[in-house]
Amino acid sequence: MRNSIHKIYLAVSLIVTILIAGGCGGGSSSLAGGGIGGTGITAFGTITGFGSVFVNGIEFETSGSLFDVDDDDTAVEGDLGIGMVVTVIGNLNDDGVTGTADSIEYDDEIEGPITSTVDEDLGLQTKTFTVFDTTVVVSRSSTVFSNAGYATLTQDDLVEISGFVDEAGTLVATRLEGEGTLVPGTTEVELNGTVSE
Repeated sequence: MRNSIHKIYLAVSLIVTILIAGGCGGGSSSLAGGGIGGTGITAFGTITGFGSVFVNGIEFETSGSLFDVDDDDTAVEGDLGIGMVVTVIGNLNDDGVTGTADSIEYDDEIEGPITSTVDEDLGLQTKTFTVFDTTVVVSRSSTVFSNAGYATLTQDDLVEISGFVDEAGTLVATRLEGEGTLVPGTTEVELNGTVSE
């Protein structure tokens, strides 16, 4: 019995040693993913600036980059906007603050009409409403508004929202674009989520 345990211990130790040795190789760094030569999902986050594209504090060079914005793969950099949550695929330089984007993809989290009253918090800093039963929170100071305004949001407004879903399932908007008003049977709407039934 003791012999068997000793053999198992030696086998496990050998496997761990091989795995550690295999994981010590060099290569280009990336924030996530990773493929040949350091390519892969280099960053996923909010656009904070242009003159190149800044995402998560990293400046990505975009000359020669491909852009896919709302499923339009002929888009250009000018179709992107501050506050959009994007996926950057490319390379991260060794300095950790610059890189090159092979492609940048954006797709809104939800697009549709505000289906509830718009409620403001007591501090007058955030508003909450629903779109397709999804609770959305916008902030006076941190949400970027385009073709819409914090003060004028109202029920039945058609909105396109980019942001992050928190642990409670609330969509915290980093960008809200006004899309006019809902025309039943004509207006295009979009919702990302998990099929439940």
